[in-house]
Amino acid sequence: MRLAKGWLELFEATKGKYITNAEIGKSMQLGPVATNYHDIGEGQPLLMIHGSGPGVSAWANWGLPIAVLSPHFRCLAPDMVGFGYSTVPEG
Repeated sequence: MRLAKGWLELFEATKGKYITNAEIGKSMQLGPVATNYHDIGEGQPLLMIHGSGPGVSAWANWGLPIAVLSPHFRCLAPDMVGFGYSTVPEG
């Protein structure tokens, strides 16, 4: 039951702050790379690094755990370079 409540809380807390595609969070420019990342919750930071493979993204790997953990931790989940909605530098 906590998971369902977590998703509802996450939806309510992020209404209007995110693009309707949940995979797209916030963005920061780091040199030539635009990095898509999710920064949800409060408390001690928890860095969540996704795996690799076709179609992988931080949200695909961590969306459900973020819903459960964000009431207790500040969940930071970036799309690594070339994955999800982060870009790949030229060259």
